[in-house]
Amino acid sequence: MKLRKLMMCLLASMVVSGMFGVHTYAAEVTAQVAAQVAATTTTATEEIAETTKETETDLIETDATTENTQVKKETSTTSNKEKATATKTTTKKAKAAQSYTKAELRLLSALISCEANGQPYAGKLAVGIVVVNRMESKLFPDTMKGVIYQRYQFGPARNGSLAKALREYDNGKFNSANEKACIKAAKEALSGINTVTYKDKKINMKSYLFFSGRIKNARLTIAGHQFK
Repeated sequence: MKLRKLMMCLLASMVVSGMFGVHTYAAEVTAQVAAQVAATTTTATEEIAETTKETETDLIETDATTENTQVKKETSTTSNKEKATATKTTTKKAKAAQSYTKAELRLLSALISCEANGQPYAGKLAVGIVVVNRMESKLFPDTMKGVIYQRYQFGPARNGSLAKALREYDNGKFNSANEKACIKAAKEALSGINTVTYKDKKINMKSYLFFSGRIKNARLTIAGHQFK
């Protein structure tokens, strides 16, 4: 009887010991699995973080490249606009500087020489301005030749002195200091200058249409000429 009880105790002890071992093994396995899962999760998280970081870097570089491209385009556009504006301005100035013909320069230079050869430069320029103003006025012909040869207007066109001056111009003899000043005055008048400086005073002559040695209601006197 005692032997039987002893056997039963041993058997129970073995069963309990086996179950404890099973639980211990299961716990170990569970811990290992958990560790592997945690390691895998950490690695995946790190890979995701690294991928996200690389993506953000690529996006930043892409944005920077796009911004640089836009800046270059804007700079290029601005530069092109500035170049176009500069070209237009230069073209406009060139047209203004070449807004008269050689024939007009020849004729006006000769007339100024006849009318104001002994006058100061302001007087020479003033004569040129009056002639150009007449070309632009509806009251007179619209060509240089028409204005200068208009009947009863300019004495040199009638008495032969203008023809003589033109011959000298054509033969290369129109080169004295006074005659060169006449050419300069003609160029300035034809280029649109309508202001003269006389006795340190600037006078706008845009509306002046007449000059003579003596003229009624004169508004300006330069040496031997009166203008209005």
